[in-house]
Amino acid sequence: MDLKRTVGLYIFKIVNFLLFHTLRIKTYGEENLKKFKSENKGFIVTFWHGEQYILTQYLRGYGLNLITSLSADGELQTRYLTGLGYKCIRGSSSKGGTKALRDMLKVAGSGNYEPFAIAVDGPRGPMMVPKEGAFFLSFKSKMPVIPTRIKYSKAYVFNKAWDKYHLPYPFSKVEIFFGDPLTFDNNFDFDKIKPDFIKVMDEIGDKRG
Repeated sequence: MDLKRTVGLYIFKIVNFLLFHTLRIKTYGEENLKKFKSENKGFIVTFWHGEQYILTQYLRGYGLNLITSLSADGELQTRYLTGLGYKCIRGSSSKGGTKALRDMLKVAGSGNYEPFAIAVDGPRGPMMVPKEGAFFLSFKSKMPVIPTRIKYSKAYVFNKAWDKYHLPYPFSKVEIFFGDPLTFDNNFDFDKIKPDFIKVMDEIGDKRG
């Protein structure tokens, strides 16, 4: 990585650290994550692109596995996230997806505590339309899915971005809502899971204060 990118990444880390520590964060349902961790059981935090800013800093203590792209930007993202204590698997649904899924299944089947966090409508949308990968991983690994929504009281919205990314303003209030764990039976049917999951995510969104 060249010097310009290295310096840029360093500045990015500092700015994000400072911003995070100004935010007033309230969580709902986090006891599910804490319970699974205490029992050494994996889980899959699932969320929408655009809402995820706070999760990067807030969930760093859970030892999560994340998916990062194979692009140059993905390399920067991987370095940043690894520095926060995350474990990154390179690939996406548009490039390297098959290998990434194999790697995820291998990690999930290791017998160790290996939770995941996955933006289920990525990497390029459509916005709030889930893809199959996280649910197939849950089905094969028997790890529950934790549907997650985030609300920012004040945020800058990148309206030109496909995911309408939200960047909270300093000192704003942030609510993180972790829903009840979801599991899937032996008859995996994503066509049925998809609308049911969207409904759950909408209901969580409606409950947010």
